[in-house]
Order: sequence, then C-alpha cells, then structure tokens
Amino acid sequence: MSIRHLPSAFLLLSLLVSPALGQEKIKFTKAMVTKGTVMNVARSTANKTTQVVTMPGQPPQTMTADSKGKSIKMITVLAVGEKGVTQAKIAYKKNSSSTKMNQGGQERESSDQSPLEEKTYLVTLVDGAVKATTVDGEEISEKEMSALRKDLKSKVEQGTLVDPFKRIGTLIGEREVLMGETIKVSSDDANKIFGAGDGGKNFSSITLTLKGKKTFLGVECGVFDVKLELDMSRMKARGLDVTSDINGQFLIGIKNLWAYKAEVKGPIKGNGTVKGPQGEIGVVIDGTVSMSAMVAFTLPKKK
Repeated sequence: MSIRHLPSAFLLLSLLVSPALGQEKIKFTKAMVTKGTVMNVARSTANKTTQVVTMPGQPPQTMTADSKGKSIKMITVLAVGEKGVTQAKIAYKKNSSSTKMNQGGQERESSDQSPLEEKTYLVTLVDGAVKATTVDGEEISEKEMSALRKDLKSKVEQGTLVDPFKRIGTLIGEREVLMGETIKVSSDDANKIFGAGDGGKNFSSITLTLKGKKTFLGVECGVFDVKLELDMSRMKARGLDVTSDINGQFLIGIKNLWAYKAEVKGPIKGNGTVKGPQGEIGVVIDGTVSMSAMVAFTLPKKK
C-alpha cells in the first residue's frame, strides 16, 4: 500500500472499530407544562384469563375472566409551581370497569363506576396534599375525595397534579439516544414509575429500544419498542410457574419528553400446583393482557 492511500485506510479502520459513528442520534429534552395547557387523556385496559383447575378426585374445571376498563378525562392546567402543576380543573368524562366471569358454566358479571365519572373538580396541591371542590367551590363527598386522591397519588408523590413526562419520560431522561439503543430500567425504578401505589412489585424490568421518529398529533416523537417483564415472585411463592411476553410501543415527545401514546399487549401462561384444603390443586393459566393510552395536548396560545 502506498503512502497516499494511508488516510483512506485509516478512515475505513475507524469506521470498522467505531460502529456508532454515523448512527443517527435523537436529543431528548424535557419541558414543563405551562398554565393554560389542556390535556385530553384516554386510557383503556383489557385482560382475559382462562384457568383450568384440577382438584383431587374431580374432573377439571374451567374458569374464565374477562375484564375491561376505560378512563377519559380532560385536564386544564391553572397554576404551575417549581416541581409541576399545583392547580388544575379535571373533568372525568368516563371512569369505569367491568368484569365477566364464567366458572363451571355459571356466569357472573360485575361493573364498577367511579364516583368521579361525569363530574368536574377544581383540584389544588397544598403542602403535598390534595384539596378539591366542585368548579363552583362547593365541598365534595368523602367518597369522591378518596377516589381523587387514589387517581392522583403517583403524581402527587412527585410534587405535581399532572405528569406528562415524569413517569414514562423518566425512563429515557434528558439526553441523546442512539437509533437502535436499548435502555433497561431496573425493577425498583420501574415500580416507582409505574407502580400501583400500594408498594407492591408489578415489574421486574422495563426495556425500551429507540426504533425511529414519527409525527403524532402534530408532534415529533421518538418511537420506542417496549418490553415489560412482569414480577411473578408472588405466583412462584404459591407454587405456580408463570411467564409473560408483554410487548408494545411508546411515542415520546422529542422536545418535551411527554408521553403521547403507549400500547402494550401479550400473553401470560403458567402452570403448577397449589395447596388446598383437600390436597394439591393443579392449575393451568392461559391469558392475555393489553393496555393503551393516548394523550392529546392543546397548548396555550403565545402572547
């Protein structure tokens, strides 16, 4: 090789030993919600489970459960503090769930309508506590107050009534992400972000992989493939070997780290034996879980 060819050779070598060179990077930055922002939040869940139970001396029994939930609310930001939203008007348009069960041919249905449904509240965060009235300033029932606290608990713990970026956006953080880069979130962090608020462990890990960019509702978003690993330790303690394969996609705003859309779905399967009053009971589980959420933001007009 002649001397004049050395620069191009070194360039080729650098490309080979630096695979990240030339890969597209997306810089994610966060932005606080401002006064006047309106959020339309729609969430839905659907879980179907079939269990085949075999008890000593009896034929197998099949039990099915089909549960659905739907929540639609509109949030208008009225005041913002250092950590986040301190006052908001929240209109609960829909907040209900239903369950249909079949055990041994006997069907049973139940439904639960939240006391918040079709009601609007003026909610204020004062010294870490939720205060609420009707939009006319009238007191609300303790039942409504309890339901409000439960709905806002995970956000209030972070010092805000609204958190479009603080949960899902926390998984990514304010930084550059390489196209194809995978971000794995630990069990502790995953449960802090997505926990039910009861201190329990729902996830063993969450993995996000940046796959591309997409304009959604007029906003440029990063497209992340997501894999949720459910924590099955409680099932295992009961003698059941349960596995899941929950996958989906998140759309995260590039310039604000707000979550605009999230969808996950997948099967749950398992088997094992549990101790019963008449001996060991064989159990086979076959089910699917799905969840979707979408948030549309209307930003205040710039003066």
